[in-house]
Amino acid sequence: MNWFKKTNFILLSLIFSFLFLFSGCSNKSIADINTTNIKFYNNGEKIYEVKCETADTFYKQAIGLMNREKLDENQGMIFIFDDEKPREFWMKNTLIPLDIIFLDKDFKIVSIIENAQPCKTIDCEIYPSINPAKYVIEINGGFSKRYNITNETRAIIQK
Repeated sequence: MNWFKKTNFILLSLIFSFLFLFSGCSNKSIADINTTNIKFYNNGEKIYEVKCETADTFYKQAIGLMNREKLDENQGMIFIFDDEKPREFWMKNTLIPLDIIFLDKDFKIVSIIENAQPCKTIDCEIYPSINPAKYVIEINGGFSKRYNITNETRAIIQK
């Protein structure tokens, strides 16, 4: 990411973080938010189901899971984009480690970032997808390893 692009990204993130802190969003329970169920399968056998908050707007995607102090084992967030292209995520203002799972338009896992750590500095690591992605799932750090989520795992997404 070039300097100008990264600076704009940081500024937008700071603005959205400020809005998030004062919007009351951090106090909502998962029951109050639009959710999507995601079931993970290995060799046709269901291995786990997660209820994810749906980030399908620019604002929700910019905020993501920032400032969350915890995430239950069966909770996460799914980012739904209009198009399929290489994606980049970072952990600015994220307080808990996360696994980041990138999926293509057919819900095939194209890459997994395991146990991405919170960033406490201005210059945060960028986590890119290996291949183009239309969907991104953030779940607790270590989830992928614990439930054997790999590029061979199938994700079924249900509203």
